[in-house]
Amino acid sequence: KATIGLTGTGVEEPGRYVSARDYYDLPSGADSLEVRIVGTGTGDVQIAKSYTFHRGSYLIEVAQEITNTSGRVLHAKAVFELSDTPTAPSLGATVYSGPAYYSTASQYRKMGFEEIAKGKGAEPVKADNGWVAMVRHYFVSAWIPEASGDREYFTRQISQNVYGAGVRIPVVELAPGDIRRIGVRLYAGPQEQNTMAAIAPGFEEILDYGWLAILSIPLLWLLKAFHAVAGNWGWSIVLLTVLVKGVLYPLSVGSY
Repeated sequence: KATIGLTGTGVEEPGRYVSARDYYDLPSGADSLEVRIVGTGTGDVQIAKSYTFHRGSYLIEVAQEITNTSGRVLHAKAVFELSDTPTAPSLGATVYSGPAYYSTASQYRKMGFEEIAKGKGAEPVKADNGWVAMVRHYFVSAWIPEASGDREYFTRQISQNVYGAGVRIPVVELAPGDIRRIGVRLYAGPQEQNTMAAIAPGFEEILDYGWLAILSIPLLWLLKAFHAVAGNWGWSIVLLTVLVKGVLYPLSVGSY
């Protein structure tokens, strides 16, 4: 689950948002679609949220547009969070599932559900770059801020069996009448190495090959090479199988 919001002294987010249309559809020939919702009600700020979807992409551009409607300077933080519930490993798999974050200073870091439950990672990690993710087996959701700048990554236990990981981005000082836009990209999709490597630094490190990585990585490279030639994953698997059988043939003969 992905949520966005605003926090700060005297800052209260609207309880209800409305959109200009009841139904949205990506027209034929169009490459993107924007859905914009505006908060209703009175308060110190007016908030509008926009979601831009792109055809054939797992990336969603998310933005909060904050207007200071009060008569004083406001200090606030835009909050982007992911939450999930631990699940039992499928078929005994030990592939990592849980929160993770990345910055150039700390590199790729995991923070498992059990660690969070024990109180570890309670202090936010301050950085000026990177991303935060929630990993589940072969899929991942991640908040990726658009630009470099001050931010803090956090993890927390939301309820009995629900855990969260997210990023807080300061809005800095917002003078009366000022408008500030905070943009973040949301990735929600499969762990495709090449796709993820092109999105953000270190994003492809989420792929967990387990303790057989020394074999898995070369085999994956070969499988992709066969696919580039055959153009079909089924035939690529057949060709890879024939190659592996050929390499292991002397050992097979000896065992027989």
